[in-house]
Amino acid sequence: MTERSLSFISFTERGAGLMAQLQRQLGGKAMCSRRAADFSLTQWTEERFYRRDALIFIGALGIAARAIAPYIKSKDRDPAVVVVDESGRFVRPLFSGHLGGANTLARQVAELCGGPGGFQEKQRAARAAGVTLVIIRRPAEEGQSYDEIMRECRALLA
Repeated sequence: MTERSLSFISFTERGAGLMAQLQRQLGGKAMCSRRAADFSLTQWTEERFYRRDALIFIGALGIAARAIAPYIKSKDRDPAVVVVDESGRFVRPLFSGHLGGANTLARQVAELCGGPGGFQEKQRAARAAGVTLVIIRRPAEEGQSYDEIMRECRALLA
C-alpha cells in the first residue's frame, strides 16, 4: 500500500491530544495552535492543499470548509479533507470523498477514535437527507403513490 502524505491541524489542547494519537497511527505532519495569532490558517491551507494527499482538521467543520474553499478546483485533483471533532466522536469526510479517498480515510480515523459511530451517524444523516428528497421530489416527478414512497424511504433508512 502506498503511504499517503497527511497533514493535521488542531486548534485546542484537547484536539492536540487526538491529533497526536492519529498522527502516530497514520503518519503525517501535524500542527497545533491554541491561539489564532500563532499562525495563519489561510497560509497553512494554501501551503498544503496541493502538496498533500489529505488534510485532517480537528475542530469545527465550518472552519475547515472556509479554509479550503479558495483552493478547490477539481474533484480529480483536490486532496481528501476529513474533519474530526475534538472528542473524536464525529468524523466527516468533507471533500474529495470518493476520488480523493476522504471516505476511506474517514472510516480509518473513526475506527482509530474508538469505532465508526460518528461516521455511521453521518452516513445515516445522508440517507435521511435522501429520504427528504424522495418525499419532496419523487411524487411530483414520477407520480408515485404514498405506499411506494414509504417503501423507498424505509429502504433508504435500513
